[in-house]
Amino acid sequence: MCMFKKEKLISIFVTLILIFTFHKLIESNNYFIESNIDKLSTEVLNSQANVLERTILRNTRSATILGEHISLVRGDMSSFDSFSKMLLSESRGVSNLQLAPNAIVTKIYPLKGNEKAIGHDLFKDNARKKEAFLAQKSQELTLAGPFKLLQGGIGIIARKPIYIDDKFWGFASALIILDDLIKNANLLELKDKNYIFRLKRVHPDTNKMDIFYSSCEFSQDKKVFTKSVEVPNATWYLDIQYMGAYISNSFIAILYITSIIISSLLGYLLFTILIRPKELESVNELLEEKVKEQTRKIENNLNLIGKYVLYSKTNKEGIITEASDAFCKLTGYDREELIGKSHNILRHPDYSDEYYKNLWETIEDGKIWNGEIKNVAKSGHTFWISSVITPEYNKDNELIGYMSVRHDITAKKSFEEHQFEYFQNAKLIAMGEMIGNIAHQWRQPLSAISMLASGIILEKKADIIDDEEMFRKLENIVENTKYLSKTIDTFRSFLRVQKNPEKTVLQDRIVASLMIINATLKDKGINLIDEVDYDNKVEIDLVVGQLEQVLLNLFNNSKDALLENQIVDPWIKIRIEKKEKIVIISIEDNGGGIKDEVMPHIFEPYFTTKHQTLGTGLGLSMSYKIICESLNGNIYAKNTAHGAKFFIELPI
Repeated sequence: MCMFKKEKLISIFVTLILIFTFHKLIESNNYFIESNIDKLSTEVLNSQANVLERTILRNTRSATILGEHISLVRGDMSSFDSFSKMLLSESRGVSNLQLAPNAIVTKIYPLKGNEKAIGHDLFKDNARKKEAFLAQKSQELTLAGPFKLLQGGIGIIARKPIYIDDKFWGFASALIILDDLIKNANLLELKDKNYIFRLKRVHPDTNKMDIFYSSCEFSQDKKVFTKSVEVPNATWYLDIQYMGAYISNSFIAILYITSIIISSLLGYLLFTILIRPKELESVNELLEEKVKEQTRKIENNLNLIGKYVLYSKTNKEGIITEASDAFCKLTGYDREELIGKSHNILRHPDYSDEYYKNLWETIEDGKIWNGEIKNVAKSGHTFWISSVITPEYNKDNELIGYMSVRHDITAKKSFEEHQFEYFQNAKLIAMGEMIGNIAHQWRQPLSAISMLASGIILEKKADIIDDEEMFRKLENIVENTKYLSKTIDTFRSFLRVQKNPEKTVLQDRIVASLMIINATLKDKGINLIDEVDYDNKVEIDLVVGQLEQVLLNLFNNSKDALLENQIVDPWIKIRIEKKEKIVIISIEDNGGGIKDEVMPHIFEPYFTTKHQTLGTGLGLSMSYKIICESLNGNIYAKNTAHGAKFFIELPI
């Protein structure tokens, strides 16, 4: 009797261990599938949010350029139609451009179909005045809406406040149809990936979350992924929800119940073996059949995992012998079309024979190969996968084939491609800042030329000027034109970056940068303290134009900090210090410095403490890349008693 209790306890203990082991395996597989879907959803959301931000930035840029143009011509609207026509030809997604002096819509291009908006007073419209006053007060580009348009439809409007001689002149606006924005931002393509989406914002009048666009009603039972989208002077939010199939709770329950049954059967088998040796053979056959039956059920159930895991198997020659449902769905081929074929059926023409030769040499040596590959689906579209290929062996350790497990990284690759486009947009924004610098640089010599030429004409008509005086004034005009020509050469040197490094004098590059920024700093009342030693020349190897780009970015950052913090008696100081093997350029301001929690992140891509209309988060990241990777130097920042101080170390 005591022996019977002992065997029973052993059987129960083994059964519990088996149940625990099965449950852990089921939980692990379920977690793996759900975490992969969540990870993919996060990647899709981040990629789509970045595309939406870039689309809005590209569409609203025309309002900024129009505003700068009107400010430059001091409110003259005579060239509005021709200038707007040129802008619209380069601005995909913008429906029309408007000018509203004193907040009253006066000019629209194209006018046809938009006549009802002429004469509309933005400051008196209850639905629009709050965002109009916000734009005026902040002096920033502001995205208003969406709301119903006077001329029909739903749209959003980018308003750029225009100030001339520090006085509010009015607004330059760009109208974007909401449906066009949704289409241009590729949001409708989320449906093809089994996602629904919606856009929302905090309504400026109610301060409550307002869902202003939804592709479909969201389910209360599924996870919602949210990403903020920074738009000019406001924030939108993009929600997405995965509508594909997770492993259901009922299916998991079936697996749990099945594992309990199998564990109990195995425990009972052990109990029978221990207490009934004579009946071992008959009981063993019965239980083996039941185990096989239950195993078949589990195998059938686990086949569902094939819907979510991308894998395939081949023989030693590389002929496909097995493919999961998820792999078939991704490639567009039926399983019957893949079995018996090699993976060359998916091969992209960008890869050479040498690439696949190296792959095969790796796995034939019994090693694991992993890498990223671009493939072609049956439909002809391309997709990217991260693949791990491992050799498979039989019980005699003989190679029988290969197994490849993959992960779809198409969204990741798409995001990397969009990053390049984002950097190009940042360069266009920098070019816009160049136009502002040119305007400040040319204002004084152009005024001098105008005054001298007008004086010569008047004095000549009055016959009160002799030839000597006239020639003196003409020479003065020539000197001013030479100055303008010199500034053109400086800007051309900045914009046309050379590809190859050349020996150059460091002080010359600093002078070129100061020549571009000096007029802007003077106009903003910022004192430039130049402590550069110009007598002891420092020669270094540089790619002409790159260092100037970094210096101008640091100057502009200091200028923005000084203006934002409203510093009294603002100044920026530049100096160089030559050491044994390096030269150090330092730029310091009295703008109050950088917060300690922000300092470790300032060189990260897309990180910015400014509003999106003032910064893309790419300036310091690009500066770090130029100094550290292209010029083999180092760049870092510290806080001083006055403000922030940046150091650039370059080898000599």
